Amino acid sequence: MSEYQYYEFQAIDQPIDEAGRKTLRQVSSRAEVTSTSFVNEYNYGDFRGDAHQFMKNWFDFHLYVSSWGTRSMMIRLPAHLVDRSKLLAFTFGSELVELHSAGDNIIVEFHDGDEEGQYGGWEEGPGWLSPMIPLRADILSGDWRALYLAWLWAVSMGHIRDDAYEPLPGIAPLTRALSTFAEFFRIDPDLVTAAAERPVGAASDSQLKESAHAVISSLPDSEKTSLLCRLAEGDSFVEVEIRKLIREFDDANKESQQLRTAAELLARAQEVTVERKIAEQKQAAAAREHHRQKLERERQMRIAEVATMGEGAWAELDQILVTRSGRAYDEAAERLLDLKSIADENETTDQFFVRLDGIRQKYANRQKFIERLDRFKRR
Repeated sequence: MSEYQYYEFQAIDQPIDEAGRKTLRQVSSRAEVTSTSFVNEYNYGDFRGDAHQFMKNWFDFHLYVSSWGTRSMMIRLPAHLVDRSKLLAFTFGSELVELHSAGDNIIVEFHDGDEEGQYGGWEEGPGWLSPMIPLRADILSGDWRALYLAWLWAVSMGHIRDDAYEPLPGIAPLTRALSTFAEFFRIDPDLVTAAAERPVGAASDSQLKESAHAVISSLPDSEKTSLLCRLAEGDSFVEVEIRKLIREFDDANKESQQLRTAAELLARAQEVTVERKIAEQKQAAAAREHHRQKLERERQMRIAEVATMGEGAWAELDQILVTRSGRAYDEAAERLLDLKSIADENETTDQFFVRLDGIRQKYANRQKFIERLDRFKRR
């Protein structure tokens, strides 16, 4: 069985120059290299580069998938824009996350080795990274929910004490990026649902506008001028810095919420599992009933059509049975079921069985067809 590995790197802040692309092509001539990406799939052999060095030198995102269950992702963050102490607080106790210093940057690495092979199977790598790209800007603007999900992963793996409190009061509403992150790292979806029953405290659109106006109005003129000049120069970090100021303002002014413990979240996740299974059973039952009703409507329409055929419906049986095949035998048996339903309705069931006995005698040498007639029982 071949071994599959997928490597994808993405540059967000700055394109890779020609010299950098040349260096990357020397690592792998088969890789797809552009000014913003390096992508390669391996069905044999191995990656000859150093993923951490790639991140340090050129890229802001990295995703890795293997056929034996390992999944990892790295995000490079400018050190001056992120509070390392908060990163450490969120990642404490989680074996899913490691922090690496890389010059002026911090690399956040998420790694799930699936050492026990509990998940089984594997998926190909393309398509996973793109939906998660917004997580980087979210973290830089002070949205720590991706790190909360990493903490949930640790909870589900038993790495967090039962009496430990969640790092945020909730994570709702889940964005596509967060949902993809949780799915990629195979975090218990019922545990994620339990955590997402409470909002992170995100403000409404009108409140955000008020907060933005209050924050920007309070900035010294010199700082406003600096931000506008950086924006005019194309500084991509201006937006996240402003969003971070607004988030900090909202956090300082909103009412605190009671945090849940890991044990409480696990207990609620068990309840969610039961509720989900009940809902799935109801949905499946409803689907079966819908299908049954559909089949019954089709049967009634078919019976009505057969009824209009009169004796022709019996005569067609011989035409159907010209072909010696299972399909023809099924069609003939279905026609007889329709004729029996008509006979039952018209109180001519005895006559039906007389004619059925004649058919049994006529086609007695077709054992497979005769077996299909065993369903017809006289009451």
